[in-house]
Amino acid sequence: MELIVLPGNSPSNKQWAQVAKEAFVAQFDTVYVQDYAHWHSGAELLDFNIELEVLAKNIHHSDDEAVVAKSAGTLLT
Repeated sequence: MELIVLPGNSPSNKQWAQVAKEAFVAQFDTVYVQDYAHWHSGAELLDFNIELEVLAKNIHHSDDEAVVAKSAGTLLT
């Protein structure tokens, strides 16, 4: 089973995502944490089109997935 962790918009949510990963890693075969492009570019908001493409490329696309999301991550879900 795969866990997908989708943080909120702010770069400060990077730490939240790592804490979530560590809290659940023992219960899942894999854990994917999305790292948003705008955190590195300096843009204020995430680009949903870009992040959906990144997400689609990096998850396993099975029926056995769970999502933990916060704020903008819930919209991405």
